[in-house]
Amino acid sequence: MNIATIMLVDDHPLLRKGLSQLISLEDDLEVICEASSGEEAIATLTHCKPDLILL
Repeated sequence: MNIATIMLVDDHPLLRKGLSQLISLEDDLEVICEASSGEEAIATLTHCKPDLILL
């Protein structure tokens, strides 16, 4: 089974944490990085290569 990797981007830490916890319940999904803004997300993409980005 392939695991889809995810980057979460939202300016509310509580929302990112909640989404991360929900995603962790799925066997085929994994949050590998988070960002609090679009600028931070772009900078993070230099070392984090997710399959999906949730904004």
